[in-house]
Formats: sequence, structure tokens, C-alpha cells
Amino acid sequence: MNSDNLKYVLRQFVERKLPVCYPRERLLPTGMGKVVGLAGVRRSDKTFLFFDAIRHLLEVRRTRKDLYYFVNGGEVDLCDEEGTFFINSCWSLTETQTRQREAKSMALGHERWPQAQGRLLYHEYAPGSEQEISEAQPAWRFLAQLPRI
Repeated sequence: MNSDNLKYVLRQFVERKLPVCYPRERLLPTGMGKVVGLAGVRRSDKTFLFFDAIRHLLEVRRTRKDLYYFVNGGEVDLCDEEGTFFINSCWSLTETQTRQREAKSMALGHERWPQAQGRLLYHEYAPGSEQEISEAQPAWRFLAQLPRI
């Protein structure tokens, strides 16, 4: 099998429409952040319960805000169109040049959206970076604080 055939098959799988099914009275728990398993006799609509849960999760995802990448003499990695928050990210804040560049990006975000809450997310810890850029936060901590859907 060549790579083009594999890409075609994967694309067909990802882009396929969910089968039509009627909403069920019984819903699978989707907000627990855990794997859900389902056991039962054959032909008891287990698969369609999962399809219904997937459809529900996709609808929840569609109600979220649109995020944009902003470039205008500097960059802001993610921002919402209402101007309520923006996020910059980098791998490490250990180098002075990186901290200065990210501080400029944060200043640009605050200048563009004065009422917005800004965050600078990073992977590698750099001692003292929190004092230099007050909005700096480890990415893992930010992700752990997000509400579950």
C-alpha cells in the first residue's frame, strides 16, 4: 500500500458523516474526563449510544469561541474576537532574548485589547520569569485548570 492510498483511507474515515440515529433518553457520561466503556448484549444500540455521545461533544465544541492569530508588527498567538483574552506561547523562557520578545508580544496584546486577560504559556521553567512577565504560567498548569466538557 503506498502512502497516497493510506492518506485517502484515513481522510475518508476522518471526514465521514456520523450515521443518522435518534437521540436516546440514556446518555453516556462525557464530562468526567475518563474513558467510558459499554457492555451489553448484541444489537442493543451500544454503538449508537457512542455515536450520540460523539454528536453531543461535537455540538459542545461548536459553541466555543473562535480563536485567531494576530500579527501587526508583533504577534499574539491566540486571541478571541471579542477581546476578552489572548495567549502567547513559547517552549522556554531561559534565554533573555526569548523573554524580551515574549514580553513585547504581551505588551502588544495589552495595547490592542486593554481589558483582555493575557497569558504567556511556556514548557521549560526559568527561575525568575514570573517576576519579569507576570502573566507567565507553565502550560501544564493552564491546561489542568481548563473546565472539562
